[in-house]
Amino acid sequence: APQVLYAATSSAGVYRSTDGGHGWSAVSTGLAATAVRALAVGPDDPWRIFVALCSGGVFRSADGGSSWTALTTGLVNAGVWAVAISPSDPQVVYAGISGGVYQSTNGGNSWGVAVNSGLATGKGFTALVIDPADPNRVYLGTDGSGVYLSTDGGRRWAAANSGLTDPQVHALAIGPASA
Repeated sequence: APQVLYAATSSAGVYRSTDGGHGWSAVSTGLAATAVRALAVGPDDPWRIFVALCSGGVFRSADGGSSWTALTTGLVNAGVWAVAISPSDPQVVYAGISGGVYQSTNGGNSWGVAVNSGLATGKGFTALVIDPADPNRVYLGTDGSGVYLSTDGGRRWAAANSGLTDPQVHALAIGPASA
């Protein structure tokens, strides 16, 4: 059973449990804000985490939240809706904001603006999930336009909504059997 767990809250920041959820401690000191929309844990290191803040961008911690680093180089300092780390290449990280999806290939140290061709702009990009075998294959959930798929690291997107009757997508996951 996992012993290290994290909880992201909408008003009190990030909490960490090191005993499988029996006890929790606040680990938000150093964050620009405490309204957290999303959290991602490194697949290779449970102490390496990223948070997406409602206002203030993306922050990374290498020590389970005891300290935080703002990741602003090339990233618009705006409300970030989603963040995801590639399971096959933990240096590849994506962040989704209202204006687009950004990709980092160096663990969040700098961000490249994706072209975002094919995306409906002005919508909240609420969920990101990365193919476990291919860091360039990314699914994006939106607040009003359904699901999109990019196979080239976020440069071009295509709707992936066949059969989806509600365009409000707030969470996405890839099943482990499909890896």
